[in-house]
Amino acid sequence: MIPLDILSKIPSAVQRVETTDILLRIEMEEDHAGIPLQERYIYHFDLKEGVSESQLTSVSHADRAWIESRLKLGKRTLSVGPLLGYGQSVPSQILASNELCSGLKDHIRTRRWWAMFGEQLTEALWVLVAARRSFT
Repeated sequence: MIPLDILSKIPSAVQRVETTDILLRIEMEEDHAGIPLQERYIYHFDLKEGVSESQLTSVSHADRAWIESRLKLGKRTLSVGPLLGYGQSVPSQILASNELCSGLKDHIRTRRWWAMFGEQLTEALWVLVAARRSFT
């Protein structure tokens, strides 16, 4: 839900330049290949923890192959070490900066964001705004 141009500006990204560069390369290759938004790696990447060889031992062979194929687009393999995440405080780092909050707000208003997340958001909002069920 958070675009890479916003992620690349959070304070913890300074320590994760390699991660950002690889994710940008993957995104560029996915754009070039016309990969549908729902299948983009960034929407499946664990922003907090990243991805490591040991984490992939618990996923299916098909999921592992998909992750490895996406990393290959970024010219990266996990055999050289984990692709580190941005840490536990990504949302608070964004909220601490007016510039980043504004950038995220602008991004949320784009057709691309709504194409990817609009349906899920609408379903989630329905739960929040629906009248409380009354039993008689």
